Amino acid sequence: MSKSEIAVLRPLTSVFYNRPAKSWPTDEKDWISESTQLTKHWMGSHLTNRWARRMVLEIAILDVKPGQESSFERDFSVASGRITTVNGYKSHELHRCLEKPNRYILLVRWETLEAHTEGFRRSPQYLKWKKLLHHYYDPFPTVEHYTRV
Repeated sequence: MSKSEIAVLRPLTSVFYNRPAKSWPTDEKDWISESTQLTKHWMGSHLTNRWARRMVLEIAILDVKPGQESSFERDFSVASGRITTVNGYKSHELHRCLEKPNRYILLVRWETLEAHTEGFRRSPQYLKWKKLLHHYYDPFPTVEHYTRV
């Protein structure tokens, strides 16, 4: 790539990457290195987006027996350590409802549906999770699974 080609590409690419044109590489070796990094960045985000579309989001509405919220939250923090060790687990969040202080929503991200329904629910970690948390629920939660559209 000639210096004149680099000079033409620098201003164009700086529009897309929000960098001043003068900070882009000036010789071919540096330009190729920079281009490789940008390609890896784009491919990484592209692959991440493809993965996110396949990922499964588990949603559970948890109604905790009134007056047991603080005990539930304490035990949930202990139980959280159990779920994180399961194959296919990605992340989870627990949110408390503002209108109904004994209602929570649990969001768990899994690589696949089977990671939750077979991997976690058939694991020793699930038995510990169940022992720590299930006695707090009334009624027992409905659990549903979603994927990104």
